Amino acid sequence: MKIAIKAEPRTLQGTGASRRLRRTDKVPGILYGGGKDAQPIELDHKELFFKLKQEAFHASILEMEMGSEKAQVLLRDYQMHPFQQRVLHADFQRVAADRKIHMKVPLHFVNADVSPAVKLGGAIINGHSVEGKTIGGGICSTSTTLFNAALRAGLETGARANHYYYITRYPKGLDATVWEDGSAVQNMTFTNDTPYPILIRTYARPGIVRFTLYSVPTGRTVSISKPIVKNYIKGYTVVKYTKSLKPGHYLQSEYQADGQDVWVTVTVKDKTGHVISTKTYYSHYARMIGVIMKGVA
Repeated sequence: MKIAIKAEPRTLQGTGASRRLRRTDKVPGILYGGGKDAQPIELDHKELFFKLKQEAFHASILEMEMGSEKAQVLLRDYQMHPFQQRVLHADFQRVAADRKIHMKVPLHFVNADVSPAVKLGGAIINGHSVEGKTIGGGICSTSTTLFNAALRAGLETGARANHYYYITRYPKGLDATVWEDGSAVQNMTFTNDTPYPILIRTYARPGIVRFTLYSVPTGRTVSISKPIVKNYIKGYTVVKYTKSLKPGHYLQSEYQADGQDVWVTVTVKDKTGHVISTKTYYSHYARMIGVIMKGVA
């Protein structure tokens, strides 16, 4: 869906000129980037005010009409009056086909109110497995799968951290956890460092999540080394007895996992065989002692 916004070149600048402009229901702004000089602009306040209420306006490439010219732009920032419903300023960036851009895109999940993915699920908290305590058990399955899709496509990877202990359904040394704890955040990021856009198609159902990346072939090849494992410590499971369960009933409160340090090296080459990047991912997985609780009289 194309979203258009009209603008006019602005000749007068400064605090006084901007104040006078706002009295005529116009919004001062700036258009910059794309290898061109910054252009002061003015926009209709009513049109911009209602456009800002549309989520897509903040996360889409817009078509700015300025006189007889049209340009593809992104909304980069805007300033509102502290207590009035009034836009004070807006910044737009030109989009050039040959230059990378970074932007935030909102995600909405269909049937979120009934999906198991957004209900309280399992997670690793403070080094222990917990169930029914976190929103979206399986989020790390999603981040790990998308990380590996981008990795195997030869894209530039960024933030990544392994889980506290090794979860066997993930590629050893190439898992990617995400979490938030107050102001502390662990993200998983990657960058499309090719000249072409990518399309990400997602498929999910209980027990399965899949990401497929589509783009123009670049000829890149990716080689992934076998994991180098050191400092291996085998995990094990113990049985503990409790009166909090009915006699003869069992509850597994922790899962065993082998402790180990893992190194995996990923090399990306272009179509001529030139090495674009070589990165070694290091993961320290803690040894876990599994615990099965058994009810006694």
